[in-house]
Amino acid sequence: VAEKLSGELGKHHESRYQTTASLFADLYRARRELSEIRSSSNSVAAKRLVASGVEADSARIFISYKRGVPNDERLAEKLSGELGKHHDVFFDKMLLVGSKWIERLETELSHADYLIVLLSADSVHSEMVLGEIEMAHRLAEENEGRPNILPLRVNYGKPFTYPLSHYLDSLNWAEWNAADDDDELIEAITRAVGSGGLTSQPVAAINGSLS
Repeated sequence: VAEKLSGELGKHHESRYQTTASLFADLYRARRELSEIRSSSNSVAAKRLVASGVEADSARIFISYKRGVPNDERLAEKLSGELGKHHDVFFDKMLLVGSKWIERLETELSHADYLIVLLSADSVHSEMVLGEIEMAHRLAEENEGRPNILPLRVNYGKPFTYPLSHYLDSLNWAEWNAADDDDELIEAITRAVGSGGLTSQPVAAINGSLS
């Protein structure tokens, strides 16, 4: 990993990584080749399950959202609190100061059963959110559909643009438009985690009517 990063950073600035997502992709591939992720993350996840008292057969859930956006942050915390009563939930506010955040995010995603991604007018432009979706997509191709991506539209009804459309347009989704939707959203996500997926109409089927 260090050699790869050193080589990229030594290039002329026009040839370096252009996006956070491309950096994530190289880090992901390098660490997978070293086969270190699973051995280390098994221990981390197991210790957290024991410490939290969560059942060993509960789902592992990763919540992706954009920091600094009030609705996104509130919903991420709400989902974490409610789902965390019965499942092993991770989102980045659990990271300690000084943590190796890229490694930790990668570790958590590699063992997640579900990626809940909050998609708002702000987060759809976040390279971090895109990087987590891309990583989850690659993992799902290798791990028989795990993690299962659960898109959540947060007061956002526009069609996704590429590359988000490539990963999300064929997936069922949930939506939230106001605080009154909290309980219904929690119920829909809880049901999705219990049944293996959301039941709303796939984004691709309605893109023509979204504005």
